[in-house]
Amino acid sequence: MIKRPFIGLTLGKNPWPRKGILVHAVMKDGPAGRAGVLARDIILKLNDTPTLDSDRFLMMIALQSIGSNAQLTVDRGGQEKVINIAIGVWKPAKDKLLVVKDETNPLNGTTFAEMNPELNGELGLDPQLQGVVVLKVADGTSAAGLFQTGDRILKIGRNGIKTLEDLTREVENNIGKLSAASTLKIRVAPGDVVI
Repeated sequence: MIKRPFIGLTLGKNPWPRKGILVHAVMKDGPAGRAGVLARDIILKLNDTPTLDSDRFLMMIALQSIGSNAQLTVDRGGQEKVINIAIGVWKPAKDKLLVVKDETNPLNGTTFAEMNPELNGELGLDPQLQGVVVLKVADGTSAAGLFQTGDRILKIGRNGIKTLEDLTREVENNIGKLSAASTLKIRVAPGDVVI
């Protein structure tokens, strides 16, 4: 298995004409979070080398030795601050998935996943978010008009959804009881789906 350096943050666009790279989000348990890097910090330098753009910064991190220390110079509210970070090792998460294949179920054709920092990054979501997310919706299924990739399932009925086990339990408890005239409210970020 290939090991790669990791500091635990996501980058955003820094509005022109400011120099540096905007920190969009920080994993609180990652090396950058433990060292004190905050969301909205502007990364100016890594080990005294200016950070001109995010691609170059990512390459600079990739060239660091796992376990070594690096100095990150950031602009925080107009003040420069030097933060020492111990370079960690990336540990990819194993995705937990649930694929609904039941034509009598209104969620038929939906692939759900438990959120983790790596998956969230692929979906363009905050790495700190937890819960259940829609990973894929098959075309031509009943769920195709309800969900889209990246939707977070917050509630089914009155019960919160934090894990795939929660989702499975609520689907079994509620959807099997639906009749043609009944509705079930599913709270989804950013909106609601009523089926």
